Order: sequence, then structure tokens, then C-alpha cells
Amino acid sequence: MGSPKPTVQERCAGLPWQACLQLYAEMIRDAPDATPVLARALRDKARAGDIPDEAIPVLVCCLVDTNNAHALAQLAKTLAAFGHKAGMAAPYLVQKIRALTVTSDETFWALDGCLHALSHLGGTEPVALLDELGTQDPPLVTRARKLYQGVITEEDRRKIFAETLEVARARLEKGKGGGWKKKRTDRAATESQPKGKTAPWMTR
Repeated sequence: MGSPKPTVQERCAGLPWQACLQLYAEMIRDAPDATPVLARALRDKARAGDIPDEAIPVLVCCLVDTNNAHALAQLAKTLAAFGHKAGMAAPYLVQKIRALTVTSDETFWALDGCLHALSHLGGTEPVALLDELGTQDPPLVTRARKLYQGVITEEDRRKIFAETLEVARARLEKGKGGGWKKKRTDRAATESQPKGKTAPWMTR
């Protein structure tokens, strides 16, 4: 019985960062649905310190060109691994967050990941955005109303969103500039979330 074939994620993880980044840039144009897998591979490489600071401008360009919400969140986390060194990405990520429409569990967690990533970049734009999002009524995560498709209730979305804004604002106020190096497991639990079923886009 032969060994199981490596997954696409595992194959991407085995690529040099230059090849992975080049392939990501090509997939934005040719196969945008494939970009989340590559973005996760880039995130893991950045968190492991395998991508040099010199790649930050190219990563920012990829972020600007990305329209897939899940890929956007993973690429934002890739940049967040550099901390304040990647601060040039903050204004562009702010624009992307403003353009997000939360209509599903996937886009909800993409927004959540982007906000956490943004707080690692520093700068005045993230602070202004968090203040803006905190005063909106209804909040960004519940505007879709009946158009929303997913299992996370409106109450849970409001709760998690408020907690994320609070944590992100506190991180910005500390201003340490340290990069986001590890996957966090403190994601808020919800009564509406299926137990034992954690999709890749649900993790921080």
C-alpha cells in the first residue's frame, strides 16, 4: 500500500518562497479560487521566518490585487507576520476591509482575520478604521440580514466582532510592532458553530 499523496497545501509548503509567491501572483489572474491554498502556504512561511523583508512590497501588491476574501485574510496574516516592518500594507488592507461584504461564515471569519492582522501592522489608518467600525449601526457583520448564509447567528457575530475590535485596538495601543508568528487557538466559541467542524478559514 503506497504512501498517501501530499495535499495541495503540503505541496505548496514544500516550494521555495519565491516560487510560491510567483505562483500566487499567477493564480490571481488565472485561477483565483486556488489562491487561498497558496496564501496559507505563504502565511506559514512568513510565520516561520522563511520570507525575507525584501518581499514585503511584492506581498503588498498581491494583497492589492486579491479579491478572494479567504485569500485576502491569509495574505493579510502573511504581512502581519512582519509586524510594523510591513506597515506600508496598512492603508491597502484598510481599503480591502472597507470593501468586504459579510454574507457568509467564510467572509465573517475573513473579516475577523483581516482585523487581527491589521492590528499588527500599526499606523494611524488602522486606528481610524477600528473607531469607524465600532460606531457603525448596524455593524458591518450584520448588514446582510436575510442574505447571510451560514450557521453563525447574528448575536454571535455581533459579540465576536465587538471582541475582535477591542483586542485589535488594545494591540494597536501597545504598539510593540511584533509580528503575528503563531496560529492562535483562542477563537471565540459560539453556540451556533458546529462542533468538531473547523474549516481552514475559521482559524486565526
